Amino acid sequence: MLKPSRLFGGLRARLGGLLLLHTLTVAALLVLLLVGFGKPRQTFYRLPEADEVALIVHAIERAPADVRPAVVAAVSTDFRHVRLVRAPAPGEQPSVAPAVAGRLAAKLAMAWQREAAASPDDLAAAYRAVLGARPVHVRVADHEELRDFGGGRVLSDVPVRVLVPLPDEGGRDGVAVEIVRITPPVVTRLVRFFPALIGVIAVLQVVAIVVLAWQTTRPVSRLLAAVRSDGAGKPDPQWPTGGPREIQELGAAFADRSRRLKQLATQRTRIMAAVAHDFRTYLTRLELRADFIDEPRQRDAAMADLKEMSVLLDDTLTFARYAGETDRIPDEVIDLDTEITDAVEVRRGVGEVILVDPLPRPAQAQVARISFQRMLANLLDNAIRYGGHAGVRVTRTDGWLIVYVEDEGPGVPEDQLAGLTEPFHRLEQSRARQTGGSGLGLSIVEALLVRHGGRLTLANRPGGGFRAGLWLRAA
Repeated sequence: MLKPSRLFGGLRARLGGLLLLHTLTVAALLVLLLVGFGKPRQTFYRLPEADEVALIVHAIERAPADVRPAVVAAVSTDFRHVRLVRAPAPGEQPSVAPAVAGRLAAKLAMAWQREAAASPDDLAAAYRAVLGARPVHVRVADHEELRDFGGGRVLSDVPVRVLVPLPDEGGRDGVAVEIVRITPPVVTRLVRFFPALIGVIAVLQVVAIVVLAWQTTRPVSRLLAAVRSDGAGKPDPQWPTGGPREIQELGAAFADRSRRLKQLATQRTRIMAAVAHDFRTYLTRLELRADFIDEPRQRDAAMADLKEMSVLLDDTLTFARYAGETDRIPDEVIDLDTEITDAVEVRRGVGEVILVDPLPRPAQAQVARISFQRMLANLLDNAIRYGGHAGVRVTRTDGWLIVYVEDEGPGVPEDQLAGLTEPFHRLEQSRARQTGGSGLGLSIVEALLVRHGGRLTLANRPGGGFRAGLWLRAA
């Protein structure tokens, strides 16, 4: 047996099923309204057509007196009541009750495709035209106020009687044919509940639209959130396992692609670490051999190059150690004022110009001390290299302590800001560390921040220069 979860597993099947359910619900509502159960509580009436009145009157008046009751019963139906009543008194002028003329005259005339009635006599003329100019009375029950429903519907909620005296039954005891037209229960229910029906259908439409939108957008939103939360150095997101089959397959494809990309990144990082480690062995040998260079100038240049190579290898090993990992580094509670002061004093001792704004109190952050010192050193290196001097300030917002390191250098082109944390990304083509750097400084900062639950922001300053922000969790 086919399970519903498999039958409606696809997005198209779910949307189609919802539309079908909505259509069946509206159809069932219409059937219940039109068919209903039992008789309606309220009855609506309408004036019979002139041709219909003429046929009934002619059939009755041509029948013998003893057969007329049978003819009356034959022409009567559930929706048309015909009976023989006492004719109006002799001399009573044929007329249409004022209540009928005032509310339904023009509407009835239009329903019969005639010009709008300007008076009761004009309305009665519609009947006289097919009855040989005989008297016709259109009346409403005594003491009843006729009410209609507008909108062109020839309906009333009080009986409207059409009386036509029979010519051979004149005098005081004359007989007249009385015809009362009743609308079918289907029309009665439709007219009575039409506003409610429109309201219910509108509500069902809104509910169907909301459910359709929810079925369509909810799994897509969950998948989008998982894709956005995925990335190098971040924990694996919770890929959606429910929802339509197409979303499940798309989520599985994204998860597989993410896993393969992370494996490639991990392999690349391991290769970098292995190469850097092996190169350190050869670098140590080169440093020993450089001591045997007799020319002092050439020896100093060689030693400077080897020192730069050593720093590059250190950065590579540091990046390989922290990048691509998702495990948190154990935090410490450190005082930023103390840590920043210690780092700045050392740099000022070698002639670097660094300005520090007063820090907010307290300024304790949750981060490993060695990690913070490495991140601050990398940012200060960039600021001094490109701006000549650096500025440090700390702000507090919503449980975060943000350490800003700023410079007044040329800044970074806006289209290159997003790629600054990519490994070995340099804005300058030179490979010299004094100008272009190793291209790993910001990559290491971001990798360390991720491992500590923080984040790195990079932006150009409005007045010129560059700003890097370390977002650290406040203790």
